[in-house]
Amino acid sequence: MSAGVYVGRASTRVRDELWARTVDLIGTGRALMVHTAPTEQGYVVRSHGHHWTSLDIEGVTLMLRPAEQSSDEGSRAAGWSNASRRRHSRK
Repeated sequence: MSAGVYVGRASTRVRDELWARTVDLIGTGRALMVHTAPTEQGYVVRSHGHHWTSLDIEGVTLMLRPAEQSSDEGSRAAGWSNASRRRHSRK
């Protein structure tokens, strides 16, 4: 759950000071900041204490979400799905 979203236009100095203060005061919480930048996409992503991490792949920023660990991971049936079997049987 996230507490809220705040949108505004601030100078680089003010934005960097807000980010530094946020990181200092957040404790065990998490923060995500997206702001304009002279990049291919036109923005930069900063994160703190967040499970998602940003990856720069050839100038494109992608967000990587870690895989969730489930206790029933080994209970999936091996092989093709039913939809795939039907599709291949039509050929």
